[in-house]
Amino acid sequence: YQARRTSSHRHYFPNLNMAIDALSEEFHKYLSQGGVLKELTDVLVKLYEEPEKPADALGYIRKYLKDIKEDNVSEYSQLKTQIEALKTRIRSLESENALLKAQLNKN
Repeated sequence: YQARRTSSHRHYFPNLNMAIDALSEEFHKYLSQGGVLKELTDVLVKLYEEPEKPADALGYIRKYLKDIKEDNVSEYSQLKTQIEALKTRIRSLESENALLKAQLNKN
């Protein structure tokens, strides 16, 4: 019944179907650009390749996604520290540059 209703729905409301398809495509693009599809695919492949399937598949997926989040937080923290060090280095080089320009202008 549901399939027949859906097909008649598509037949009588083609513009609505196009709008739904456009929204679905937009959402798919959003998930793809955010890396969500890749991570979900990776975890599902990893689960598929497990020799002994875990009793709690959803728990397995949650743990995988949690590990990704922790890795991202760690990487973010490292990058933030690196950015601060580079900002300090830039300020130092700008000061040195200004000093050298002043010495050059004296000569």
